Amino acid sequence: MIISVSGTPGSGKSTVARDVAKKLKLKYHSVGDIARDLAKKHKMSILEYDKLAETDENIDKELDDVQIELGNNEDNFVIDSRLGYYFIPHSIKIFLKCSVKEGAKRIFNDNTSGRKSSEKENLSLATAEKSIKDRMESDKKRYQQYYGLDFTDEKDYDLVIDTSSITPEKAADQIISFVKDFDKHKKEQEKELKDDEDQYFKVIKEKKGKTKGKNKKDDEDEDTEEDDSDDDFDSKDLDDEDDFEEDNKK
Repeated sequence: MIISVSGTPGSGKSTVARDVAKKLKLKYHSVGDIARDLAKKHKMSILEYDKLAETDENIDKELDDVQIELGNNEDNFVIDSRLGYYFIPHSIKIFLKCSVKEGAKRIFNDNTSGRKSSEKENLSLATAEKSIKDRMESDKKRYQQYYGLDFTDEKDYDLVIDTSSITPEKAADQIISFVKDFDKHKKEQEKELKDDEDQYFKVIKEKKGKTKGKNKKDDEDEDTEEDDSDDDFDSKDLDDEDDFEEDNKK
């Protein structure tokens, strides 16, 4: 089982994804951790790596390839990634969203946690809201340009949760409940498909058996007709021979 968690800024996707992984006892991956590992590999700080990504397309490709490789070679993990649903298409795709105002409030509180009141005043909610809008616009434009997609398109996901008025724990519980039903439903579908395949091949086998039997009967009928024709021919032949002998005697 692979679960990909995407979402808008401030929706709590990282917290929720980590909680889901913990409760389901699955491994946890995040694009942030992957980027930090790659930055270390290139002997760069994460800030330098992020800065380079703005002008070097190979940085995005490097991150993309790691996610694709994870999807191809690993199982049983949760990945916190904006585009995880795209690079791991067989994952259970979750999208978390929240209002810009609520997202800004959460980011504002996170950023100012532990700071002095004078510092908090310099970071207004309005600034946080603008930052979210600018970031969303920039990311959507870049993803459209590189991949031809809109990561906020909800029809691409298996489950969409609005976290504006619920806690991360509540969101995690909703995902876990959905995943269990999803997995059960998937197994039922696989069983139905297997039963349909078995029934299909059974019908084909029966049809082949009937066709074979019919062909055999047709062959036997043809042989019988040929034998009857031979008998008629021989009888007529004998009659003709007898007439010929009588004529000669005369």
